[in-house]
Amino acid sequence: MSGPGLAALYTALSPQDRGALSPPEVAQRAKTRSDSVAVSAAKLFSRLLGGFCGDMALAFGALGGVYLVGGVVPGLGRAFDSRAFRIA
Repeated sequence: MSGPGLAALYTALSPQDRGALSPPEVAQRAKTRSDSVAVSAAKLFSRLLGGFCGDMALAFGALGGVYLVGGVVPGLGRAFDSRAFRIA
């Protein structure tokens, strides 16, 4: 799960060829809600990240929690869907 993954989700969800966007561009569009595809990509990213973290917590027996590092989640800001993350 990475910034390039967020950009790849955006490309995959685009109904027509909108051209490639950088991860910060997708995040900015999701934060400002100016692009519905970017919002959907951010929500899907949140859900996929939550599922991955849950799988890793079970695989490694993480009893003290899971720490997320890197720039994608902070970069998404309020576009990160914490509910989708937790449900996954």
